[in-house]
Amino acid sequence: MSEQINEILQKLQEATTNLASIRDSFQNRLDYFNENDRRRINEFNETFDSKVQKIDGKIKSFVRFIEKSFAPTAEELAKEKALKKLRADFPEFDKWDIEVQKALLEREIKNYAISEQDKIVKIPIRRPTTGSRVSVDNPEPEKAFPVTYNFEFCRPYAIEICGEKRSITSWRDALCQVADVVCSDNQSPLTNFIAQDVSKRPWFSLTPSTYRSPLEITNGIYTEANLNARDMLKSCRKLLDIYDVSYDNVNIYLNKISSNGNVQD
Repeated sequence: MSEQINEILQKLQEATTNLASIRDSFQNRLDYFNENDRRRINEFNETFDSKVQKIDGKIKSFVRFIEKSFAPTAEELAKEKALKKLRADFPEFDKWDIEVQKALLEREIKNYAISEQDKIVKIPIRRPTTGSRVSVDNPEPEKAFPVTYNFEFCRPYAIEICGEKRSITSWRDALCQVADVVCSDNQSPLTNFIAQDVSKRPWFSLTPSTYRSPLEITNGIYTEANLNARDMLKSCRKLLDIYDVSYDNVNIYLNKISSNGNVQD
């Protein structure tokens, strides 16, 4: 990324630090020793902190999107590493004939690609066995799990979305809470997606009869509720994709985990 873009992103990430002056201005208008004013200040601070956290989450998601968009491609990385190695091995490399440089560079890039492929190790997927002990109490209940985790035989108790942590008791709750955060202020992206989704089994619909067991995730918008944990989390990720919210902004906390362990999708 260019230095100019980095500077813009840095200023964007620092934007919410200036919002503290708004809190100070509001508090200066009121008398903290007055009971009614103190109540208003506390209510304002609680809502203010919640809103700032949401803004922070959206800014961080946007910054990651820009950084990812400007990140070098695999081909560019391979070329850069190949050039670095050739210049280290042959100090006079840049003075050589252009065609010779090109041929050596292409060969080195191929060697790099082969070596990277050799590093890939396939890890066998472990599945929980059936039976009475497919899940156990989570020994680390404060550990955050990414939304891409395989949650088979797990039970959630909280979900954190864009810095806001909410209590849940099921995977249905998880989907509804994601929808509440990303869709409540603006349903247009979701309704536009629904209008363009012509599949036989649409992700979301304005008609509850579309589904065997409809679940209303936000005002007048439904999805199938008769889903396992894996498919319910797919619906969560689809919502995040529609609203261009990074998966990194969602964490899930579990009170039950698989007795045989899980793997990431």
